[in-house]
Amino acid sequence: MFSAALYAIRHGRRRDDAANHPRAVGGQTTTADDTQALVRVSTANEIFFMLDSRHTFYDVIERLLYFVNAPGESAFATIEASLAGLGSTAVFEQIYLDPHNCFNGARRIRLTPAHATVVLVALRLAGTRTTLGWLADGNDAAAAPPPR
Repeated sequence: MFSAALYAIRHGRRRDDAANHPRAVGGQTTTADDTQALVRVSTANEIFFMLDSRHTFYDVIERLLYFVNAPGESAFATIEASLAGLGSTAVFEQIYLDPHNCFNGARRIRLTPAHATVVLVALRLAGTRTTLGWLADGNDAAAAPPPR
């Protein structure tokens, strides 16, 4: 009984109907066969509210990795070490929540496709979840997800 209740809390549904519907697992949208779906977000603030010290967001169109962490913490150190191992220098950009640059939001870094593969695997091995998606502007509201 306890295990069924715990399952319902973690997955938001009963065990018997979970196999037939998409579900959120660890902040990522997955389907019944555990393939990852892309997430469309409409504002940068939507990205910020998804993030925590163990959860990042990767924009597959702009190739930007968003994360919240101070230097020396898990995601920051993992990204920096991964890029250093590839002989590349990490250039992080601070994103702010307000137009006056008073409230720090997230950090982001632009990655090449080769660097993105290495960094995303390193983050996963370090225990950090990454949501794959894209930041949609007003013109592509009805657009299909980009190819993976």
